[in-house]
Amino acid sequence: MDSEEQQQLMSLTLDEKIDQSKKIIRETLTRFSGDEVYVAWTGGKDSTTMLWLYREACKELGEPIPGKIIGIMATLLTGSFLL
Repeated sequence: MDSEEQQQLMSLTLDEKIDQSKKIIRETLTRFSGDEVYVAWTGGKDSTTMLWLYREACKELGEPIPGKIIGIMATLLTGSFLL
């Protein structure tokens, strides 16, 4: 993607960005079988938004959510460690 295409995407309204994202997801779901599609979800804002977009695209297609959703849990270790 060149800088002109990036600028064009950045200038879209939020609703247009949502529509564009769901269009890409719908194209993916028609191109690949449900067993080939995975969505990784960490609980963060980006992956939660992606999961929501995925669900909305499936609802618009009138189909159950295909593929697999992988929940990724990360543990943050903090504190002092004696070596």
